[in-house]
Amino acid sequence: MATIVVLNGQNKGEWYTIGSRAFVFGRDNKLLAQINDPCVSREHMEVRKESSDNCYYAVDMDSHNGVFVNCERVVKFKTLHEGDVIQIGHTLMAVTLDEFDDDLQARRYLRNCEKKFQGEIDHMREAEEERREEISGATLGLRSLLPFGKRRK
Repeated sequence: MATIVVLNGQNKGEWYTIGSRAFVFGRDNKLLAQINDPCVSREHMEVRKESSDNCYYAVDMDSHNGVFVNCERVVKFKTLHEGDVIQIGHTLMAVTLDEFDDDLQARRYLRNCEKKFQGEIDHMREAEEERREEISGATLGLRSLLPFGKRRK
């Protein structure tokens, strides 16, 4: 079995064991692998195991911002290997072919990944902050265009 561990963002520390059942990652609250990231599509990516070759695949579900594995954009699908890093939106996830028995093992793995991928995690944090600033600036700009004292009827 493979495990996907979220390295940053609101879902940091969550982990998903991928067995014979595929997992869809996205913003939709009906998904088992819900990722709270505004740059992630409702149904962004599927991770599945193919029984024919016993490999795991990341599949882009026609997402708006794409799926990246080790900084390379996924075109349709990409085979996943131990130590790969998946990016959807501003969220980074690590792939391990190990299965965790409990949260303690997952936290240990997360700490190791944080050390290994600290530069990438910091870059995503900065990109997320820049996006928030752009959105708040645009919102303030729109508010200044609204006439004061007028109410909707």
